[in-house]
Amino acid sequence: MSASPAAGALLRSVLLGLALVCSAEGGAAAAHEDLHERIAAVGREIARDPARVDLYVKRGELHRLHRDWALARADIEHAGRLDARAAGLDLLRARLYVDLERFDAAFVVVDRILDERPRDLDALALRATLAVRRARYAAALRDFERLLEIASPPRPELYLARAAALLAESPADLARAVASLDQGIAALGDLPSLQLRAIELERARGRADAALERLGRVARRSARQERWLAERGEILLEAGREAEARDAFEGALRAVAGLPAGPRETRAVRELAQRVKARLAELDS
Repeated sequence: MSASPAAGALLRSVLLGLALVCSAEGGAAAAHEDLHERIAAVGREIARDPARVDLYVKRGELHRLHRDWALARADIEHAGRLDARAAGLDLLRARLYVDLERFDAAFVVVDRILDERPRDLDALALRATLAVRRARYAAALRDFERLLEIASPPRPELYLARAAALLAESPADLARAVASLDQGIAALGDLPSLQLRAIELERARGRADAALERLGRVARRSARQERWLAERGEILLEAGREAEARDAFEGALRAVAGLPAGPRETRAVRELAQRVKARLAELDS
């Protein structure tokens, strides 16, 4: 079964975060302006020691993150001539194939890595990503299960990605996705990223009380309440509990008014207050 557009979009966003977590150079992707300096620094090291294959692998990954495909391929080929079995070389090659949308070639390489090193977290995450790109959700789920089994500790992105893959495979089976998230909550605690996604799914299931209970657990761990009170109002409004929704929205505005001037004037807080006022106006009308 093909994923719904919403489930597919969520899965792609979660897998992007997962790819950054599992990549040793993931932070460089977020600091694009820093890549030039990193590449130049590795180039200087290569000039001093041109026989070091690990430097070509490192620079090839930086070129890949910079989307300089030809330069990345050149470093991969040079590293391969120095040592065809260099650490990280096949993973870099597979990632470049993914970037170039040569998915069949990427599968071949990543399967080879996992035949040799079945506990390679980066390779498992990449194969799961590939399986999602090809809508092979059952295969992706097997790799997510394996990742959760061997990662120590497992990252919340893994639970989010598994839940999204479950939804992509069976969009109507919200309960299974919620159960997947609850496994992560049991293992890692009431992380907002996991609980907020579970809240979305509970709302989609029409389970307002379950969503509110989860929201309360998130709110109790937060020093600021305006966002959670606004969210509480939205859930109550969906459930047709207008008087309670009004109380929550008014509480959100009081929480905003009680903030110091700096936080109160941020764009996010101003937009939240505007949304809450709009909801109250709808209730008044």
